[in-house]
Amino acid sequence: MNVLDKDMAQMLTDSVAAYGRGPLADNHVDALHAQGWLQCSLPESVGGLGFGPDAAAIIAGGLARIGRAEPVSATYLAARLLALVAPESPVARHLGEDGWLVSLVHTGDITFRDGRPTGTARHVHLAKTCLVVADGTLFALPFEAADATMETRVDGTRLATLKLDGLSGEHLADGAALDTALRQVLAETRLVIAAELLAHIDVMLDLTLEHLRTRQQFGQSLGHFQALQHKVVDLYGQALVSRAVLDAAIARAAAGLAPDDLDRAACRARARVNDTAMDMAKGAIQMFGAMGITEESPLAPHIKRVLALVPWLGTSAEMRRHYASIGRVLIQTPSEKDTTA
Repeated sequence: MNVLDKDMAQMLTDSVAAYGRGPLADNHVDALHAQGWLQCSLPESVGGLGFGPDAAAIIAGGLARIGRAEPVSATYLAARLLALVAPESPVARHLGEDGWLVSLVHTGDITFRDGRPTGTARHVHLAKTCLVVADGTLFALPFEAADATMETRVDGTRLATLKLDGLSGEHLADGAALDTALRQVLAETRLVIAAELLAHIDVMLDLTLEHLRTRQQFGQSLGHFQALQHKVVDLYGQALVSRAVLDAAIARAAAGLAPDDLDRAACRARARVNDTAMDMAKGAIQMFGAMGITEESPLAPHIKRVLALVPWLGTSAEMRRHYASIGRVLIQTPSEKDTTA
């Protein structure tokens, strides 16, 4: 995995920002693939860039500012698992070179019977290929072959419930290596989701500050009222702390953490950012007044996206329970452990 240095990170940040300033492409997914962002975690041999969570976080966060981050996090979840356990597979090559979207199913009541998956997969992101993890085995299945029922989330993105009974697919990996890789990928993707959430936090805070500066009440701007000043300062402080926690977690994850340490870092950062995102959404609505809950409000797409993202791969309560179950905090890279042993 290639770790971003300062110059590479700034170059990627500028590239994503420039994309956001330009006209929106007719086919957003094709445009993201053409930039190399959807397949950024795949190895270069199959059309990827070999990047990890630090690059994906920059991409997801930058695109979130213009409300166009879907499906970066979902694709990273699947692509990063392919990079770790099946980097030269046809599925990885189709994603890297042809732009086929891939989604990952790792929960549900799915089992394998006679070498074929059986059961129902819920809340699956739309894709060309579906990766299914069940009974310690990873299979790739054609999405369109499954019996699918569609649903729409609050942010407008579509998910599917798939009945997988009787489908045949391509065996990609199994065993302890798959379990370890899945644990790592889930932790990294939680950080990428947190980066997207943090971008929505920043945008909602900017919109709120602008509203307080320009909205007049009793002959003066709302920003002159002390109660609102205190409220927005509290939200600003939460955002600063969340950014510090998340930036440190992403940097450590990219450098390489032991599994327990990576889980701790991801749980800590995700719980913090989840809470801040919800507090920011509530606070922004409060300070916007009745306008804050309308479809026409500039807050609306960011609040809806926050509501869709916060439960995905772990609510704050779930993250804290998982954190507590791991045990004593010890965040070190493997190299640091070698030198201190």
